[in-house]
Amino acid sequence: MNSGEFERATAMIEQTLAADGRFAEGRQVELANWLVMGANWRLIGRLLPSHTNSLFTGGWLNSLVHGRPMPRAGCCLG
Repeated sequence: MNSGEFERATAMIEQTLAADGRFAEGRQVELANWLVMGANWRLIGRLLPSHTNSLFTGGWLNSLVHGRPMPRAGCCLG
């Protein structure tokens, strides 16, 4: 997963919210998803014990990216 775009989006979201507190109105969930995806998941995965990053390996993060359920990296439901 390449989170570079999400990292840039995270910075832009933070800057915009600092300048305009009403920016998030009506899009809180979408912005929250982008902020989660902007985290450094490769580093997080390296820091966690092997096979314990279920947010990544279980597909939850990919579900946020694709907007549909994903059981694991690279595979779609239905």
